[in-house]
Amino acid sequence: MLAFRRLVTKLLKETKFFSRLYVLYSWCLISILKIISLGKTKKTIMFVSYGGKQVSDSPKRIFDLMQLDPFFKDYRLVWGVLDTDKYSEMGYDVVKMDSINYFRTCISARVWITNSGIKRYTNMKGNRTFFVNTWHGIPMKKIGKDEVSVKKSPLFQKKWEEFATADVNLYYTDYDYKILKHVFNANAESMKRMGLPRNDSLYEKANTDKIRQQLGIPSDKKVILYAPTVRGNQTESNGSNDFRVPIHLEKWAKELPNYVILFRAHYFVNKVLEDQNKLFYDVTDYPSLNELMQVSDLLVTDYSSLIYDYSILQKPIFCYAYDFDAYKAYQGLYEDDVDKKVPNFIQTEADLIDAIKNVDVKSEKRKTHSFYMRYIGENTRDSGKRVLATIKEAIQ
Repeated sequence: MLAFRRLVTKLLKETKFFSRLYVLYSWCLISILKIISLGKTKKTIMFVSYGGKQVSDSPKRIFDLMQLDPFFKDYRLVWGVLDTDKYSEMGYDVVKMDSINYFRTCISARVWITNSGIKRYTNMKGNRTFFVNTWHGIPMKKIGKDEVSVKKSPLFQKKWEEFATADVNLYYTDYDYKILKHVFNANAESMKRMGLPRNDSLYEKANTDKIRQQLGIPSDKKVILYAPTVRGNQTESNGSNDFRVPIHLEKWAKELPNYVILFRAHYFVNKVLEDQNKLFYDVTDYPSLNELMQVSDLLVTDYSSLIYDYSILQKPIFCYAYDFDAYKAYQGLYEDDVDKKVPNFIQTEADLIDAIKNVDVKSEKRKTHSFYMRYIGENTRDSGKRVLATIKEAIQ
């Protein structure tokens, strides 16, 4: 089923005939469902995270806060997910993504909360629907209509148009404000400097001993979190995106015997082509990315937005850009001098190993703090509470 879904997505993205057929179908379906609903809204709040792949990220943080707030006790809090069995067994109220029930629930919902899109290329937002787009990170790589692949696809351009109808689009500083406002085609009033709710817990103390125990990390080992972004140019013809870890584990085990690697793949990656061993832990499915950040001693990433989130922790950051020129040519980056902006820009495996072996934590903390002030800034804590207050003011 997942392979079929990936193939359909690829066809919609790359084939004008299929994309136009889908737009016609969805327009007819939504029009019928809107007529049936009579324009009425219910006390329902719809959550979608990463296209229904997870119950996570900023929508989950807002969901948790709503469950504790008496204001929302009469509201139905429902998640759009791909795997309804998995999440219903975990106690969540769920609907199947892209089902008629999903569209019906969205049309009648009073509030939408998503980090990656909810409208599924349709025109189903009602006049009384309050739409919160948290997005899922500060962009280093080009996104949306700035991507070459999106420019070629009328349907995927339409996907990005949905954020122009959001009542709230979140950002951190002038850097991501300019990018997101442009990509979302958003009006200035919808842009709210509240940061990302998912990052609130990074300011809180974590029980790292418990997390280490859950992950099976030996007490005498330091922890490297390796979290690269997806490579769109590695996508197969069937839409699958498999990732082979670009490091030699035998060499790392020899050169860095006091470390283990927690590997976290991007949510677009379908398969990690590496076996788990005493050095390498595939934690892609671990439910809390924030806990992985908190338990780690340093971050190795590349063009992922995680590089900005991690700066909150004031720990060493290494940007391992082994394919920098190729990636910049294929995907594009928003800053030409990103190699001078990140705390440590490294292009070879040997240099990366050497940098980790000789890391000066105090010096790196100063670098990370400077990076944090540039892209995150002060007064961005308690994002979830501020978003919640904005929603309550809009719907009460």
